[in-house]
Amino acid sequence: MTKAQLLEATKAQLLEAPRSYPGIKQAKIATARAHAVVTSSAMVQISLIREGAPAETFAQTAKNIGLAQAELAKKLGLSPRTMASRRTRLTSEETEKTLRAKYLFEQAVGVFGSEEEARRWLTNPAYGLEDQRPIDLLDTEPGAMQVRDYLGAIECGNYW
Repeated sequence: MTKAQLLEATKAQLLEAPRSYPGIKQAKIATARAHAVVTSSAMVQISLIREGAPAETFAQTAKNIGLAQAELAKKLGLSPRTMASRRTRLTSEETEKTLRAKYLFEQAVGVFGSEEEARRWLTNPAYGLEDQRPIDLLDTEPGAMQVRDYLGAIECGNYW
């Protein structure tokens, strides 16, 4: 298999729904199978970001998080008008920010056990984030890292 074929096969795996793990209850996340993007190797993610994800990825992410597309665009520091007009592929910046929100939502669902609890947590002030709403920190990578770290602490029972 050539390097290009391997890269294409790995990208196809990114667009598949995540597999469940033995002994762990799978949270039910409403995603279109063709548009679900799951965490994979950094190089494949970089390639996907550079190419741009399908425009439907943004709409599906907003729907899963429970926000209007315009509201999610604002939270991510993107133009709501531009995002509404996207028909084919997102730019690399739009893809990166959309995937950031998607992955963090999926992590929150895993930690809290349901989409509803994850939505509630993302949109309410969090003590460990200096009473800021997690969704308001996703416009920058350092903010997203804070949210990721806090979710990890909650998952391990070490939250403050």
